[in-house]
Amino acid sequence: MLGIEYPILLAGMGGIAGEGHAAQPKLAAAVSNAGGMGVLGATGLPLDELRSEIREIKRVTDKPFGVDVLLPEGIGEAPPPDISMAELKKQFVPQPHMDFVEKMAAEYGVALK
Repeated sequence: MLGIEYPILLAGMGGIAGEGHAAQPKLAAAVSNAGGMGVLGATGLPLDELRSEIREIKRVTDKPFGVDVLLPEGIGEAPPPDISMAELKKQFVPQPHMDFVEKMAAEYGVALK
């Protein structure tokens, strides 16, 4: 149905894919080439970077892959173009969630940006 050999779906890994966002196209393509469904985590990527990463995946695989985009529950006004990702996280990600992410990152030795 999905054109994959194995029922394995990679979650969009965002900046924790090993080398940060730079590793995502490689990881997604590797999963797709191995018979699963590779997925590119697109949340927080500027449009030009997203296009570039999709092109990179297409360059190294002809297998199916997905793009993971997190959508907010309600869509209000767009944030100012000069707002930092850290500030966006403060505004839109609940603190208990960030506390959990930071705890898991510390426990498993994952560096957060």
